[in-house]
Amino acid sequence: MKLEDYETRWRQKPILEKIYSDFFRRVVESRIPGLTIEIGGGLGKFRDFAGDVYVSDIQAAAGVDICFDALHFPFRDSSLSNVVGIDVLHHFQYPAKIFEEANRVLRRGGRLIFVEPAITVGSFAFYRWFHQEPVRFIPLEALFDICSTADPYDSNQAIPTILATKSGTRWLEQFGLRVEKIQYFSIFAYLLSGGFKRWSLIPKALVTPCLAIDHWLSKFLGKYLGFRLLLVFEKR
Repeated sequence: MKLEDYETRWRQKPILEKIYSDFFRRVVESRIPGLTIEIGGGLGKFRDFAGDVYVSDIQAAAGVDICFDALHFPFRDSSLSNVVGIDVLHHFQYPAKIFEEANRVLRRGGRLIFVEPAITVGSFAFYRWFHQEPVRFIPLEALFDICSTADPYDSNQAIPTILATKSGTRWLEQFGLRVEKIQYFSIFAYLLSGGFKRWSLIPKALVTPCLAIDHWLSKFLGKYLGFRLLLVFEKR
């Protein structure tokens, strides 16, 4: 799907706003005060939720404030408080580069925040065989190399989960980043909603109670069954 297809599906499927509002809330609660840049935020929906956010993307769109490649930020050193991304980390061709850039542009205590696919015991089969994007578990050192094609819609959904491991969090220390929070969530709500697919198994009226139940279950079972992952890194 291209950006315009995602925009069309968002309009046609009102429950997406409720599902993604849960993602957005987690990001907002993890931010620190100060200038926030969203990367890969072409639809501009996070800004609609959070307000004080500048939206960037690699391609121009109605909801984009500034176009640039997130592997090369056009900002001064230590000038940003937060860099956030929703479903963007697993699309980077050179994943290590985003951490190098985050270390450069974030001020001390600044945060790099992502909401991404989580590859768990419960989600692996779905992401591996029923989702259009690949799942490839690779060594951490390979994140310095090409992990996908130059097509911004190409990806490796396993990258966020690789970084959430103990070895992954230690690997991030070389970029001056420490892990502030790792949170697995969304055991069934996102799956039953169908995401950006045309279908949904949750009636609109039941989305809110489903999210409440999902939130409670995720506290205990998220690491094993979750479909989503919140990653919060802080500049030391």
